[in-house]
Amino acid sequence: MPYQPKIVRRYKPLVNVFSLCSLWHVFSLAGGECGGRATASRPLRRNSEGASTAAGSLGFIYRVLRDGTGLQKVLEQPVNLFNFPRSISPDGRAVFAWAAPPGGREGGQVLSLDGKPPIYLGVNGQVSWGAGGALLSYYGASDAFYFPLAARQTMPPIPADGFRSDEEIARVPGGRRIEGRLIKLGPPPDIYAFYRGATQRNFYRIPIP
Repeated sequence: MPYQPKIVRRYKPLVNVFSLCSLWHVFSLAGGECGGRATASRPLRRNSEGASTAAGSLGFIYRVLRDGTGLQKVLEQPVNLFNFPRSISPDGRAVFAWAAPPGGREGGQVLSLDGKPPIYLGVNGQVSWGAGGALLSYYGASDAFYFPLAARQTMPPIPADGFRSDEEIARVPGGRRIEGRLIKLGPPPDIYAFYRGATQRNFYRIPIP
């Protein structure tokens, strides 16, 4: 049964909202600094089978002090999609981004800043952190799953092959379903903001001379 929050606060759509945004930069390989935010220059492209390609849209993650000094690259791995809400783990020792590590599989990765092997979430797997837990979701799905985390725990148990659907995430023990997209958790997980949008298209008749 879907998790029903006690309170839902609806906000206007926001982009590039995540924790510690002033401490992190991504530099685009295609055109210099991306506005001083932890974000890649262009969105990830996906083919008809859902596989992704990051040609022309990769960048690097840096740490910088709030006064703009002390710029330091924290990963040699080029990444994309670092603008997912709250892409930095609570202890600051791991980040979520799309990446294709050498000898690994391309897709959503939890990348350790301590040199540990990445945690593969699947081609379309995603995670953000907040409210003392991890929020796992699948690209394009209309729901996400909140997993409380113990002290020093970064992620719940993740299958070796990641996830191929939100139904597979739902089978991970201990999760609670939250309906919505691009969810950002509040201090408790039953208060959150999410994106809701609508697309309108018009058709026109154009005379041909």
